[in-house]
Amino acid sequence: MSPPDNLILKILSPVVLVLAACSADNTGPPVDKNPVVIEVSRYAVTLPPTTDTSLTATISGTDINEPITWTSSAPSVATIRDDGPFGVVHAVAEGTTTVYAVRKSDPRVKSPPVHITVMRVPALRGFTVDTVLQQFIKGDSRTFALNPSVAEARAVVTYVFTSSNVAVATVNSTTGVVTAVGSGNATITAAATGVGSGLITNTLSATAQVLVGELQLRSRRITAGAGHTCTLKATGEALCWGSNSAGQLGDGTLVSRAVPMPVVGGFTFTEISAGFAHTCGLTTAGAVYCWGINSQGRLGDGTTTTRLVPTLARSPVPFVALEVGGVHTCAVTAAGVAYCWGDIAGNQPANGVDLPTSLPKQVQLPGGAVKTITTGLLNTCVTSAADVGYCWGGVTVSGNTLIPNFSDSATAIGMYGFGQNIKCVLSIVGRVYCPIGNGGQRLIAMPNAGPPFPYILGVVLKSLVAGDAHMCGLNLRNELYCWGTNLEGRVGSGNTAEVNALTLVVGGFKFAEAAAGEAHTCGLTTTNQVYCWGNNLNGQLGSAGASSSVPKLVPITP
Repeated sequence: MSPPDNLILKILSPVVLVLAACSADNTGPPVDKNPVVIEVSRYAVTLPPTTDTSLTATISGTDINEPITWTSSAPSVATIRDDGPFGVVHAVAEGTTTVYAVRKSDPRVKSPPVHITVMRVPALRGFTVDTVLQQFIKGDSRTFALNPSVAEARAVVTYVFTSSNVAVATVNSTTGVVTAVGSGNATITAAATGVGSGLITNTLSATAQVLVGELQLRSRRITAGAGHTCTLKATGEALCWGSNSAGQLGDGTLVSRAVPMPVVGGFTFTEISAGFAHTCGLTTAGAVYCWGINSQGRLGDGTTTTRLVPTLARSPVPFVALEVGGVHTCAVTAAGVAYCWGDIAGNQPANGVDLPTSLPKQVQLPGGAVKTITTGLLNTCVTSAADVGYCWGGVTVSGNTLIPNFSDSATAIGMYGFGQNIKCVLSIVGRVYCPIGNGGQRLIAMPNAGPPFPYILGVVLKSLVAGDAHMCGLNLRNELYCWGTNLEGRVGSGNTAEVNALTLVVGGFKFAEAAAGEAHTCGLTTTNQVYCWGNNLNGQLGSAGASSSVPKLVPITP
């Protein structure tokens, strides 16, 4: 007989209750609320055979100092040894392996896999040299900067240098010392080869372009005086403009001109040079003609009479170079003999008495033949064939004593730049040196230092011209740099702010020559155009109007 239904329910109810209670209190295995996790510093590593690298393990969820061990799946490819929290991987042979950081107390806890690839890699991964266009004056030697090679740590790197044009620049094949030997362009190639155990030997190359030129020692086709400017046309005809208070324009009048006027006489000049208020030209036959004010006999015609037209300087010899100072005139013969006339002419400067002379007189110099000659307002400087400089005159040294005025043994002089309030020299390799301050009486070597400016690496100059308190020079790419006092915009920077570093004249012009007047500057372009800037009080910019801080074209007909 079956039990009644109510009896079955009474029997099962305690079981159901027990099961329900168990189900409510035990939903699964216990959950670790603070799991242990191991992370490593890298998860993919490539290295060449026989090299080592380190991995770092970080453990969380437990004591951070708990010991960790390391394992490698293929010790024949790479082993790994314990070093505290670090694992030091040692590459054995080419191949791949997987390493883990493992909790020592529970090997089931380990990091994600780190894939190790052992393979040979190139010894060099990168190599460059100083690839900026290098400008050299002929005779200079420099070592190109080798930017650090990106090489494997165990690589040994050697270099081989070659030149594409040894007539322009040679290079020492092992040291990389480049020597400029002739004008032109050359490509210097540096080849770096890296070798090392377990590395792939490879060679990488880099090149640098070299531009070589010479100092511009003999050229005076444009000139600037205190308030006037002159230039030579391609035909040798002289044109002048600006102040004409003493006849310095040579047009037969005392009328100042704001446009270029021909110098009368029909002369063919090879050089022209202007002083404070007089001008001289050198003919193809080596004769010097001068015009303008003739105080102290600066025209060299044996008188002190002002001349409004070109007048022959009575020289016993022909000349090949001409330089006009503020109150005197000098010229040099083909044999390198200097003659001067006018005030502070310097016939025998060592005797302490410099009397004016109205006729050309030979200067007695101890240095032999004269290579260059520079005149300032009251002084004269020359460089000898041995590149030694000598100066004399009212503002150079007291007593007008002839001395080697720039005797830095490390610097041979190429030419001087002498203004009333700025004095600089250009070394034979195109580096600029200037005195401390603007009013110093002695030139002081300032290599790579200031004031007024440091020598700028990569910028070398081939010429130097001086105004009253500003200086300009051409580089080998015929770009003109100026610096110094910038009143009326004479530096050509586009404004009138003082310029104490080499500053490129605005406009992107290529100049063959430059000239600096008292407060203005002019340049003759490589296409025979004349531009002027700065003070225009007397029309010395070649046009009527205000002063200009940017180059203005002078209207000259061919």
